[in-house]
Amino acid sequence: GKTRVRLLRILDDYRIPDKNWSVTTEGDKETVSLRYCHYHRPHRSLLFDVADLPGLLEIRRERAPREDKK
Repeated sequence: GKTRVRLLRILDDYRIPDKNWSVTTEGDKETVSLRYCHYHRPHRSLLFDVADLPGLLEIRRERAPREDKK
């Protein structure tokens, strides 16, 4: 519905590349997995915009697996 369209607009507004997010569907719920930079204040504001979306059930933060530099 409208929540998905609004989320896509936010991703576009923050210029989140398509390779940094994906959508999976289970029953009537969609889960969006998103990689973003949280080190800079303007980048963290992405979460505030996403949190304001109607129909959002949960935001869960998981650290990406660490890539060892060799």
